[in-house]
Amino acid sequence: MPSIEITEENGLKKLNAIKTDKSPGPDQLHSRVLFEIKNEIVAPLTRLFKLPVETATLPYDWKIGEITVIHKNGSKVNVSDYRPVLLTSVVCKIDDC
Repeated sequence: MPSIEITEENGLKKLNAIKTDKSPGPDQLHSRVLFEIKNEIVAPLTRLFKLPVETATLPYDWKIGEITVIHKNGSKVNVSDYRPVLLTSVVCKIDDC
């Protein structure tokens, strides 16, 4: 497995790229909040992201989510016109920005 380098500089780049219009997950932490306080939280978040790499385990909160439904198109009374969406913690998706 290649080594993974997690730095504050890379973390700040990821925080700058956060999509601020996404819904929060079960932790109710909105991506807009993370974006607005990125300079203050980049150091603790960097430490937080290093921990799973060092211990080979994910924080429990990153493994849970809330399923909600979103209307696709068509009739709002027809169940097949909806799709499920899993809302997970925004923090655990920072790398996907």
